[in-house]
Amino acid sequence: YEYTIVFKGDYSFGSGDWPALSVNVPHFGKGDCDPFVGGVNHKATILPVRDETTCSFGSVYTVAIVASSLTPIGGSFLISCGDKSSEKVSVDSSASHVKSVLSELLGSTEVIVTEHVSELIGSTWAISYPASSAGNCQISIDDTFVSGKNAHVNAYPILVVKKSSSRDDSSGDFRIVIDGQATSPISHDASHEEVL
Repeated sequence: YEYTIVFKGDYSFGSGDWPALSVNVPHFGKGDCDPFVGGVNHKATILPVRDETTCSFGSVYTVAIVASSLTPIGGSFLISCGDKSSEKVSVDSSASHVKSVLSELLGSTEVIVTEHVSELIGSTWAISYPASSAGNCQISIDDTFVSGKNAHVNAYPILVVKKSSSRDDSSGDFRIVIDGQATSPISHDASHEEVL
């Protein structure tokens, strides 16, 4: 059998009233229900069609700011969020400097920045910040002041996929759906390279 259960309504953040489904394993297939007939090892699986769990913790934007060029890159760029814009940020800025700039721009101390430098590509800053910062605005970049052959600085969304299992018994696969486009099934234990 397959059942679709939908929870509707507004659930306040932090109240602990968010509904959740679970299987009561000791009582599964017993009680007032008709007993299972045929087969062995019956089990129930709960799969979210649309998972709203991130809302219970507050939504977080994750983006990558990527500075790249075919030749050595130089100059600076501006980071904008809504109608607010930062001071110029050098393409060789440290993660702590980018964090400072974003914290001021977004009005949040909950900004996390890590930097990844590549000799061939340039710099990438991975950033996460609360969606509630600066009125839910999304980061955009003005790279007018960047130098180098085909030099660009852009902001890209980062997709974070997490899995957990209290008994370390994950199995199966999942799909990533963005704007109606779905991936092929991806194994629960796929490597980073396999997902890419």
